[in-house]
Amino acid sequence: MRAQLALCVAALLIAAALRLLGIGAESLRGDEAFTARYWTLPLAELTAPDGLAWREPHPFGAFLAFGIWRAWAGERELALRALPALVNLLGAAAIYAIARHLFRGERAKQAGLWAMLLWACNPYLIWHSQDVRNYALWSGLSAVAFYALLRATARKRRRAWLFYALAEIAALYVFFLEGFLLALHGLYVLLRRRDALRTWLMALGAISLAHIPSIVQALALAQSGYGGTREGADLARLPSFLATLILGELS
Repeated sequence: MRAQLALCVAALLIAAALRLLGIGAESLRGDEAFTARYWTLPLAELTAPDGLAWREPHPFGAFLAFGIWRAWAGERELALRALPALVNLLGAAAIYAIARHLFRGERAKQAGLWAMLLWACNPYLIWHSQDVRNYALWSGLSAVAFYALLRATARKRRRAWLFYALAEIAALYVFFLEGFLLALHGLYVLLRRRDALRTWLMALGAISLAHIPSIVQALALAQSGYGGTREGADLARLPSFLATLILGELS
């Protein structure tokens, strides 16, 4: 037990070192500067009829998170980049817990440790953890939300389901594409924990109600004229997108 704990702490320290080492050395790149300047405006200004929220294809929660963080931590490179780095570290702990839950016996310990190490050393996660954008926040919160689902379906307690709903609401308010993972949550419950399907549907209802503002925003974005949201999706590109996501650019 102590050896396993020591290995987990070591993996978490590796993840922290890779994300925090030199995090403030470079000046903000273009998108980071845009985040620091415009995403951190007062929420009332962002959501005004001509506000950025109706043209920038990211949810309200991303603006709010960076706005609160900048007001508290400051606007230096290190301070701004610390938010995605720290939230992404939550994902390292969550992925360990996910693996421990999905496997059994000695394999569970090994799977958890390897999962944490892969998270710690993943170059995409490291890069985004040092970037003042919402992608590292999303990955960290998404992992926490999935672990919360596994925990809720196993324990069947109201408090566990509340934690799941809150974690998923947070993940969805940080990045719109979390909706695809929410669908996978439903598929997992349907295939593996059907006894919890009714409770999950109730949680889904609460999550959906909490995201009515996001739905309104998404509909407005579709009519905003922004190229990334006004055009239809090309599903034929999905296989190449998944390959790039997993393996990186191959050509």
